[in-house]
Amino acid sequence: MSRYFKTLLIISLLLFIVIQFQRFLDLQVISLVLYIVEILLFILILVMILVGIYKWMNNPIRSHLVALCISSIILGLIAYKPFGFINDKMIYGDDVLFVYNEGVASCSSSFSFKKNGIYIQESFCFGPRRKVGNYIVKNDTLYFDTVKINQYKFGVINRKDSVLGMYLTKPRTSKDFNHFKLDSTQLQKKINQYEIAYYKIYTIND
Repeated sequence: MSRYFKTLLIISLLLFIVIQFQRFLDLQVISLVLYIVEILLFILILVMILVGIYKWMNNPIRSHLVALCISSIILGLIAYKPFGFINDKMIYGDDVLFVYNEGVASCSSSFSFKKNGIYIQESFCFGPRRKVGNYIVKNDTLYFDTVKINQYKFGVINRKDSVLGMYLTKPRTSKDFNHFKLDSTQLQKKINQYEIAYYKIYTIND
């Protein structure tokens, strides 16, 4: 196999592997740069395949045809699943609860709560971010592992309004949250010390 077709095959495989695992890395702004590089590599591979077909037609070698077929299949798979075939459901299982919040300047954040006590926070604001942590449930209150993620300490589910109140670990202001129906007066006093961010509940699986 010539160097040209080896290079085509290696670039195709590397691009495919990177795409499969990129979303599980908290690369932040680097992810945006990586996305641009991946698009350029995708175009490069497409051009190389077209040139390779021309080369093969002038000099039909079986190993070159195999490299063209494999690279073409990989490119097709990338076009079909541009964010990869591996997802959180395959690794962590189904969602028990999914909440979403959209802020200013197209910034957004979401939480996926899994059955095994793991939650995944994905946010996008001038670059994607991803955090994975643990949580426990007591009644309608979710308590977060603040060691792994220190933005929120706990959240309260309001099923009537379909929102999840997320309470910051380091509040900037003090607010009144009497509209929440809580089981404990002591918990109510504790909540009053925290600032809240509302997340819209997408699904609740009882």
